[in-house]
Amino acid sequence: MRDVRDVDGYRLRVGNDRGRDVTNEAAQMVWQLVMAEDGEIAWDMDDGSRMVLRAEKQECSTGSPDVENERTAQRIAESEQNNAQLLRERDSAQAALSDMYRAVTGQSPEWNNDSDYTDAIAEVEVACTLWRAVSDDPVKFRRLLAELENFVSTDAAADVISERLRQLTVEGRTAEKDDHYSNLELRNAAVCYICPSLAESHWPWADKYWKPTSARRNQEKAGALILAEMERLDRQKHNGILPQ
Repeated sequence: MRDVRDVDGYRLRVGNDRGRDVTNEAAQMVWQLVMAEDGEIAWDMDDGSRMVLRAEKQECSTGSPDVENERTAQRIAESEQNNAQLLRERDSAQAALSDMYRAVTGQSPEWNNDSDYTDAIAEVEVACTLWRAVSDDPVKFRRLLAELENFVSTDAAADVISERLRQLTVEGRTAEKDDHYSNLELRNAAVCYICPSLAESHWPWADKYWKPTSARRNQEKAGALILAEMERLDRQKHNGILPQ
């Protein structure tokens, strides 16, 4: 016969070979035996016979496998939906930052992957601050940019001027900051963009400011940095300071 009991989260099945009822004491003995693994226990009876008890344990289930599988599938589906929603919100936030940047500067932002977005908010804040310093009127601000670009006659020159304006309005590379550089920093930075292989040994600033892209774009940055250096030297000359 078999005796089935639920104990401590396990289902204990106890059977014997004598067809007799299994006492609580006998079941407890077997339970102690099989706590580590399934097994059996035997002893001699008063009438000379031998009693053998065999037992096995199983974890008690609170629900059928089908119900548990359904719950698991539901949790996975909810997790996937939440992840998709987070990605949509991230993409919307990135698009909003790009739109703000473009509205202020008239240019598309340089960040083009997820990691670059760590500095995107700071760049937009700098651009907005400089924008307000020039004019509170966005139409007037963009007209000023267009007028400056109209002073040049070729696409190449226009691109260099545009990059110089970006450095001023977005990166905050103002004349006041440039005047703190030595004679070599701006020129070395320009050289690195012309010949990127020299950046490891000649880049004058922190690595996070080194942002090479295409050859054409690198040349635009180099040209703008050369302009910045020429402007710095002109200011020194105007103030009676001889170049070192």
